[in-house]
Amino acid sequence: MLIKILTLFVCVSSLTALSKSLLNFCYEDQDSYPWVLKNGTGLNIEHLGLVAKKLKISTKFIPMPWNRCLEELRKGEVDGAFAASFKAERIEFGYYPTQNHKLDGKIDDSKRLHTNQYSLYVLKGENKVKWDGKNISGLSTVGSLTGYSINEFFVKKNIRVDDGTRLPISILEKLLNKRFMAVALQDNRADYIINSDLKLKNKVLKLVPPLEKKSYFLMISKKFMEEDTVLANKIWDTIKEVRESDEFQKRSKDFLK
Repeated sequence: MLIKILTLFVCVSSLTALSKSLLNFCYEDQDSYPWVLKNGTGLNIEHLGLVAKKLKISTKFIPMPWNRCLEELRKGEVDGAFAASFKAERIEFGYYPTQNHKLDGKIDDSKRLHTNQYSLYVLKGENKVKWDGKNISGLSTVGSLTGYSINEFFVKKNIRVDDGTRLPISILEKLLNKRFMAVALQDNRADYIINSDLKLKNKVLKLVPPLEKKSYFLMISKKFMEEDTVLANKIWDTIKEVRESDEFQKRSKDFLK
């Protein structure tokens, strides 16, 4: 009888271990060059693919609208969501990597996927909006994307944020049609779209300096963290290791050629 019980325990344990090696990570279903693209490629995909290979786990990357991705993370329907900059209110959705693996500790920036910066974009020839690195003048309303962390930056400066747009191309077209005097977007993403679209190229100007520079992370669901804290922390540790590796640096250079 004891042997049967032990055998059953081993089987159940094996199934539990197997379930932890099959992880679902969601990400935004729009082009965000060079991190994720709608064709399923991107440096974040490459990065996390190498992490999975190193840890000998299987991962499934699921594109979906960003707000839905965060909600699925909150409900534990996915194990992780990428790439998320830090916002205090997002703590209810899941966990960020922290120093010394303390759940209530300081965010560990070394375990980021990447860094990116936001900039302000205006039409060339329109010089009413000014940004000197500290203050913005000539702007009462700025166009931004739904749910993006840069929106808090403008709220603090008493500038109204119109974030009713989900697609970067759509918000840039609104700028072109003068529905906005300025829009705030992530540099790499916006520059890629502008340089690829004849309607926008040579008509949109990026103001310098950048508005903000942010780090972006893989967030882990609370459910996954409770079920396998060791693996969750190992994933974050390996993200750092892979990001700094020669192999990923080479892949990054090849991708950006």
